[in-house]
Amino acid sequence: SKGRYSSIDSIGKPLRVMPADKYNELSLSRTSTSASQSQSQSLFGQSTIHEQPETADYDQVECALEVLTESLFELVDQVQQNLMNVSRASIRFVELLDGSIRFKVANNMSWKIQESSPVRNIVKVCLQFHDTYLRGDVYTESRSLIKRSLAELLDKLRFTPVCDGFDTVPFFRNFAINDAEQYPAQNTLSTIIDRIVQSASSSSLADQDGSFLAPILRGLSRQTAVLSVMFGFPEPQQEHYEIINALSQTFSDVHFFVSKNQITQAGTKFTPPFRVPTRDSPEISMSISSTDAIKTSGTLGGYITPRLSANVGRSLQKYKGQKFAMTCAHVSLSEDEDYPEVQIPSSVLLNAYKSALSDEADNYPPESPEHEAYTSELAKCDKFAISLGSVMGVNVLYWIILAIVKLRSGINPRNSLGDDADQFSPMFKFKNQIKRVVTKNEFNSYTKVFKVGASTKYTTGNLNGLKMVYWLRGTLQTSEFVVGSGEPMFCSSGDSGALILSDLEKERGLGCVGLLHSYDGEGKQFGLFTPMENVMTRLKEVTGVEWMFV
Repeated sequence: SKGRYSSIDSIGKPLRVMPADKYNELSLSRTSTSASQSQSQSLFGQSTIHEQPETADYDQVECALEVLTESLFELVDQVQQNLMNVSRASIRFVELLDGSIRFKVANNMSWKIQESSPVRNIVKVCLQFHDTYLRGDVYTESRSLIKRSLAELLDKLRFTPVCDGFDTVPFFRNFAINDAEQYPAQNTLSTIIDRIVQSASSSSLADQDGSFLAPILRGLSRQTAVLSVMFGFPEPQQEHYEIINALSQTFSDVHFFVSKNQITQAGTKFTPPFRVPTRDSPEISMSISSTDAIKTSGTLGGYITPRLSANVGRSLQKYKGQKFAMTCAHVSLSEDEDYPEVQIPSSVLLNAYKSALSDEADNYPPESPEHEAYTSELAKCDKFAISLGSVMGVNVLYWIILAIVKLRSGINPRNSLGDDADQFSPMFKFKNQIKRVVTKNEFNSYTKVFKVGASTKYTTGNLNGLKMVYWLRGTLQTSEFVVGSGEPMFCSSGDSGALILSDLEKERGLGCVGLLHSYDGEGKQFGLFTPMENVMTRLKEVTGVEWMFV
């Protein structure tokens, strides 16, 4: 036999050693079950399996789950040692899940996945099969069967809800880690990430630009999710899967998996249509670019102004009462100018829209109503653009370059989502103005967030309790990030510069959590951002004065 285990004596040996008392307990449970079945087969000469107790107590359920856990572990060992192929293993996997609980669980019995090691292990092994061993398209049906069987098992154990939202079929989702829900390995997860990073700096984990590690929860629902670490790679290789298999054996309470994904800056492509700003008092979250931009488009963040005291120096007095806009530099700079003029909507989106209108108009006769409608709309486009002013300065801030735009006189900006924002949520009818910065110490109180980007518009998510680690331009970097909550995506290209916002609940207005700068290019589920507290602190360090939202 060739491969990982070359010695004949080692074939079939278990990868774990079980304590004797635990082995005896599980063996007695299996023997008892086998004896009751054998006795029932002799009654009346029929092969009828004796039903187990109608309602089981906690100890019986816990014992049955431990038996199932060990059976699933043994199955994983056989797959890893090439003693069973994946197709046969997946069939046996479903059989074990379906046949594990044949009795009724008491109505008053409640479970929390954080408090049940067997349940966490069962969910983890299901995720391991789903995300690693059955990752090819040919295993689509096998993955569906495992998710269905796991959902039915969790339903028998009275987990509520078993699945998230209104899923018609079970579906594994990613959820943000919340400090309020403590898992056994949660306190050590940061240490695990640090150890992985230290060993990965000179390995294949860091050889692909945009690769990342994301600590999250993963499962059918938040109530049935386990601690997980997603390894995102633009082009996953076999050695990456070998690494996560080794990690899974080392850290038993964390699920590790590989995803074809990467971190991509959210401002390299355009996606029409765009929002039209109010001319005299433009809103936030508008598409923005330099006036001569051809390809790069992003999102206008918010409007700020310096807080100048009476005794401030004469050189700063000239800025008293002036207003500025902020966004990411990579969506507002020009190749030809150091401090270009900036406009909203983005010239990229506006020109693309005008080109599309012109092309459609040419498809109809000049006198036709269709041609007249397209040319009329084309004429209005020239009135859409608003020249905000010129880029005054840029500054490197925690892996992003922040651009500050000095607004022209006569522009009275609003840190508001606009009068039409209630189309996104009824909350915005009376509550769409930024009131203050949400500090990093308050993140645990405002975990539910949203953003309105120029590309993907309004999307919601949850702040993740731990930072993401990723490699970009040959450098190891970290970032706070948001995990999207249910929509097809949280953000995409063209959203760079959008503000991450939160409902202040008991306060009237919105809190600004941070500034979006990147996202995971394939899944579009993670939004990387810089805390607004850091942005304001850096601006004070550079200018010598405090800044605030207009």
